[in-house]
Amino acid sequence: MDTALFEPFLSSTLEMVEMMTGLEGKAGDSIGGIIEADVSASIQISGQMSGQLTIAFPNDVALSLLSMMLGLEPEELDREMIGDGVGEMVNIVAGQAKGEIETEGEAFNLSIPVIVAGPHHTVELFKGNRIGAQKINTEVGAFALALWLERVDLAG
Repeated sequence: MDTALFEPFLSSTLEMVEMMTGLEGKAGDSIGGIIEADVSASIQISGQMSGQLTIAFPNDVALSLLSMMLGLEPEELDREMIGDGVGEMVNIVAGQAKGEIETEGEAFNLSIPVIVAGPHHTVELFKGNRIGAQKINTEVGAFALALWLERVDLAG
């Protein structure tokens, strides 16, 4: 794993959890293979780097975190609010990491988030250009952060 590229995304995720919910997020175990999720959000990365950032949640963890973010009870959250919320989470993480990486001299663009919702869908972790996948532990449960990224030779 290229920890230099993964670290800005990991630290941005931990900061986002604390900033948006007041909870402490802690990096957990590395993940390999397949992540099972009930709701996930992905952002495509293009430019000097190409790849994808995905954050994947079990339903109960997404509901708990989003209810804290929005100041609502979990049962008040509808499908659209959940999708918008996890989309905003991945947006925050990607945007913060992008700012940090660009100060190192590498630039890239971010797409709008793509949300996938449905019980027990899977996010397969391809071994090729995967930089890292890690559990993020919180008081309300764990979710997954996965990053696929490679540098692109724009001159060739």
